[in-house]
Amino acid sequence: MTATHRRKAARSLLAAALALAALALLACGDRWRDAADPPPAAAPTSAAAPAAAPTSAASPAATPDRGGRGDVLEAGHNRFEAPDLATGRYRAVSAGRDHTCALTEDGEAACWGWNSSGQADPPPGRYTAISAGHDHTCALTEDGEAACWGWNSSGQADPPPGRYTAISAGRTHTCALTADGEAVCWGHNGTADWGDLGKADPPPGRYTAISAGPDRTCALTATGEAVCWGDNVSGAGDPPPGRYTAIGTGCALTGAGEALCWSPTPNASHGRYRAIGEWRIASWRMVDVQDRVCAVTVAGDAVCWGEIWNRYGENDPPPGGGPYIAISVSKFRTCALTDDGDIVCWGDIGYDQPAEVGQ
Repeated sequence: MTATHRRKAARSLLAAALALAALALLACGDRWRDAADPPPAAAPTSAAAPAAAPTSAASPAATPDRGGRGDVLEAGHNRFEAPDLATGRYRAVSAGRDHTCALTEDGEAACWGWNSSGQADPPPGRYTAISAGHDHTCALTEDGEAACWGWNSSGQADPPPGRYTAISAGRTHTCALTADGEAVCWGHNGTADWGDLGKADPPPGRYTAISAGPDRTCALTATGEAVCWGDNVSGAGDPPPGRYTAIGTGCALTGAGEALCWSPTPNASHGRYRAIGEWRIASWRMVDVQDRVCAVTVAGDAVCWGEIWNRYGENDPPPGGGPYIAISVSKFRTCALTDDGDIVCWGDIGYDQPAEVGQ
């Protein structure tokens, strides 16, 4: 075969490979759903309660022209076109590992982003709370029942029957609070590295808030004390004594609005906050790694700290946003809810591939 014939043959093989790749992408359907094109929030069909107002009378920050209430705005490392502006209002947002979910004012669930296990495909219905985990999502129906969808390798998407008032999706387990304040958890009870650590074995008690992370779970008692169970590498599962109003799995807000984090993430240097969110990598080689923490100040500004990478600007809230009333943090992405019912996300919002393995 001459060199010319070899080049022609190579071009023919390349064309055939490209054609097969295109057919494979078409066959995948909506498995990869662009997070930069979130579904619109339908305008409310009934007189739903308005979004929660700020808890302090602070002067609001200047807000950009959103083109209407209920928009989903995204800024940062975006590999896709800008999202279509939504109509209506949102009342909750939760950032998972590579997908994001939100609740409209009418209680409908809207998810976008990585959809490898169906974690961005919420079933129809009305919900009062939603939590996006690593690769699964859970929500509470209007009747208080738990509904989960997505990855279910350890039963983390199989909630037991019951009525719940709060829910939190972790990595391979999920926890919820009953109407009596009891904690109920299901799914994997340990980690692949360290075995059974009891993250799905809540101690008896009455709780008012709960947060499930990769390898541990934390909750607030009726008196505001923080209790954690599961992984306790470097004492990261031992919150300091005190009274708290909000909790993650390594940080909490005190009654005075201070952000208090225990090993290894440093505390915020200053400020008073009314909401907090965090993203923690699972413990690895006897080191508890806390990547990022973001909080909402009493004035409604977003502040982030704790991570040294800031690879996609996930620690840099866009100027002119807010005022915010809630915030949710993922590995390379942050989303916040404004008092107008808008969702603003920044950082890595492209979602064209899953996060790094193990993150």
